[in-house]
Amino acid sequence: MTICEIAKVFNVSPMTVSNALNSKPGVARGKAELIREYAAKMGYQPSYLARSLQNGRSRTVGLCLREMPSDPWSGMLIQKIQARLYENDLYLNTIVTPSAGLSEMEQMKREKWALDFFAGIKTGAVLIGPLDLVRFSSLSDALRKHCHVIAFDSLDTLPITHLRLDLAEGCRLAVSLLQENGHRSIGYIGRNWFEEKCPSENTRYCRIQQLARQAGMEFCLEWSIFAENSKDELSALIASGHPLPSAFFCHSDNFALLAIKVLSEHGLRVPQDISIIGFDDQPVAQLATPDITSIGFDLDAYVDHLVQFVLDAVENPGRNRENGPMSYLAAPRLMMRHSVGSACCRCR
Repeated sequence: MTICEIAKVFNVSPMTVSNALNSKPGVARGKAELIREYAAKMGYQPSYLARSLQNGRSRTVGLCLREMPSDPWSGMLIQKIQARLYENDLYLNTIVTPSAGLSEMEQMKREKWALDFFAGIKTGAVLIGPLDLVRFSSLSDALRKHCHVIAFDSLDTLPITHLRLDLAEGCRLAVSLLQENGHRSIGYIGRNWFEEKCPSENTRYCRIQQLARQAGMEFCLEWSIFAENSKDELSALIASGHPLPSAFFCHSDNFALLAIKVLSEHGLRVPQDISIIGFDDQPVAQLATPDITSIGFDLDAYVDHLVQFVLDAVENPGRNRENGPMSYLAAPRLMMRHSVGSACCRCR
């Protein structure tokens, strides 16, 4: 049902219908009430694109993702963003550009297409993430078509409005805790394709390696377990008889939970035989046995800042341009539980 169709029913102009639906002057009260009742009965929904063309402001926000959310943190982040935007009469339009089997150039083409699409429907703002400086430069032409781009889960400091998790400090907290407990070797579980390809030094994988070297801790490639086949790779590593690290840093709490399960299946105890530290501090961390020591962030505060950046972009575009890009750095917190123990009891 469109405004024009409603206008034909009442033998009035589309402008009259629009004024009636928006309670604007120029329409008799009785007529306006009849038009609104009829529109509600017929399930009329306003065209947000038409509104944006009319007043120059769109209530739609574009979201460009490289992958579907595959971990609880990302899933909860997207869910909370959508809910908070809806509370503010803003609507999320999401495009996922899967990268499996694609070259970096092909992947960039897909992302540029998504950004061009959002420009075509005149979104009020565009969210994109994760983003590093190299990828930002590659997408710069497509990003310039938008007045307001907000990068979330940014790895580097960017010249646009962005939000970052302080991964460097989070990794430092993890390595310091292991050091304090006498650990001299560390492995990594959950290395993913993005960390493989991303040149930024601010990924978890890069930071853990850097910090381990600085602390004089051993870190070798065979202790680095890829995310996709993590269960089989970890099982094979244990079965091989090669020495294991005294602790594993896990990309997320899900990988930490998987590590505890696999180690237990091979007769290894956590933390008596090997320590495990997770990341993101998801609810599963408290349900595991033992419960998982993890690095967490305040997700609600993160979403609050992101939504405020979006509202500033949509509601106050002039002020936003005058003030320049904004940024938010989320501080990590170490959640002490029972999956990390002393390495002194086990010789390696």
